[in-house]
Amino acid sequence: FDSYSSYADYDYRRSSVFATVRWNLSDAIKLITGANYSEVSTDGVSYGEAKNTETDKITPFAGLTIDLNETYSAYASYGEIFSEQGQVDIDNRLVGPITGDSLEAGVKGEWLSGRLNASAALFKINQDNLAEYAGYNPDTGLSYYRGEDASSQGIELTVSGALTEIWQVFGGYTHLNITGDDGQDARTYVPRDMLRISSTVLIPKIEGLKLGAQLSWQGDIERAQGVLDFDGDEIISRQQSYALLGLMASYSWSPQWTVAANIDNVTNEKYLTSLYWSQGYYGAPRNGSVTLRYDF
Repeated sequence: FDSYSSYADYDYRRSSVFATVRWNLSDAIKLITGANYSEVSTDGVSYGEAKNTETDKITPFAGLTIDLNETYSAYASYGEIFSEQGQVDIDNRLVGPITGDSLEAGVKGEWLSGRLNASAALFKINQDNLAEYAGYNPDTGLSYYRGEDASSQGIELTVSGALTEIWQVFGGYTHLNITGDDGQDARTYVPRDMLRISSTVLIPKIEGLKLGAQLSWQGDIERAQGVLDFDGDEIISRQQSYALLGLMASYSWSPQWTVAANIDNVTNEKYLTSLYWSQGYYGAPRNGSVTLRYDF
């Protein structure tokens, strides 16, 4: 049982410097370019394995915006990815850094004198060597990871701002696909569809009273456990799509004093918070809170 009593004692250091240049190509077209230089090192030991590494990389980035008219603008951005990871493989050696790149392009609009904003964007992210949970090693009593390559692409829609002087809204929807280097679905524990909607309204007849609601929804997720049942079929954990509703009310009777009440998971939905691990935990059932705040 020596492996269970081993320990990790190492230092992680990251030094970065970046430079940017802004280009005013015209009154309507703006460009920003730049690069980031990072140097990462680790020094020490982790469960009997040395963690002495040193890596550096230059990652460029660029962004372009074009004002199409007084209401709409288009944009595009590109950046490279570099980030060291602390996870270890089955031999207790560092998995290594994440590398890759990201690309996004979209359109933004604003209305009601800038009070209401909306955007639609397409994105694509390539990540190489991202640490993925690979199992539990009974010989060491530790979880271990492996580096995997994956590509995600999708669309994101958002709207936020004030529809009237008393009515605030926010909404966001994301749809994505994630594939591995073999072209098959990857990271199936990440929901492919997510929706977030929230709104607050001031009650004109009762000065200081605000009511609000929030709804969050996500699609199905699943995880192949890598073990077989008694019939020889692989065990797959699944969480069906679910929605969580929250309600709030607050009342301010002076500039300093505010009391607020919140109820989360109003419908008492039973759900697993994540399937990233081979085990999962249920989310909080219906719950509420009341807070009293005084601002100096």
